[in-house]
Amino acid sequence: MRASTAINLGRSMIRWVAGTRNDGHGSGCALGMAEKAVGHTWDWSWSTSATMSFPCTCNLRAAIMGSGCEWSFHTAPCSAMNIIVHLFNYHVMTKKDWTMDQLIDWVRSVEPPDPEEDAKPAEVNEEKPVAEEVPVSA
Repeated sequence: MRASTAINLGRSMIRWVAGTRNDGHGSGCALGMAEKAVGHTWDWSWSTSATMSFPCTCNLRAAIMGSGCEWSFHTAPCSAMNIIVHLFNYHVMTKKDWTMDQLIDWVRSVEPPDPEEDAKPAEVNEEKPVAEEVPVSA
């Protein structure tokens, strides 16, 4: 399962809170959402090894909200995981200039493909033809 899919599923399973994956009371951040959806600690190895630029215009010379509730400095390029944490904590939860859908779309744009997930047929809101009833002639 892709991280973006797991975050999307998990966002309805926990209360959103910045600064913690799992507060022990049913709340967490975007990383916690993914972990709740899969039922275990998520393998974020792809997101810590890949570096990329921030998709926001934050001043990277100033302290910005990163992991936890601490204000920290990040440089560009940065790991995808740190960017996810920053986008959720600062932009989704604090500034509110990003939505969860925007965050999920961004994660989808940078994460590796999942061949198993890609092989499944789309099941979302597909319209199925309804058989017409043919009147029986008397």
